[in-house]
Amino acid sequence: FRTHKHLAAGLDCSSCHGESKDHRDAAGAVEVDRIAAPHQLAELCGTCHAAQAKSFLASRHGELVQAMERGPNCGTCHDVHRVRPILAMQRRCVSCHKQRPEACAAEPAAQTSKLDCANCHTPHGFQP
Repeated sequence: FRTHKHLAAGLDCSSCHGESKDHRDAAGAVEVDRIAAPHQLAELCGTCHAAQAKSFLASRHGELVQAMERGPNCGTCHDVHRVRPILAMQRRCVSCHKQRPEACAAEPAAQTSKLDCANCHTPHGFQP
């Protein structure tokens, strides 16, 4: 987390995990006060990333997470404790989407993103 953009933006552990005094006093031997469940992450992240959270919650991925079914959440693509490289994000997509439609094999009309899938699909509002 010490190299993450969140720290540079003034966030610290307590921003997401609460005060967690017992955790800090026990040098990590006690659980933090709060750990967001997958279906709670968009709301938590949305306190700073409102537009992205709104788009995500309206997407098929967001629908799955809200229904507490298996689906990607904010932390799946964006590791919350360290910066996830683009290729690692891409691997996360294909971990579920192994069979890509033929249309996905073609070159995108415009290279708008370093993440291949995001050239055609909106990153936070994934719709087919």
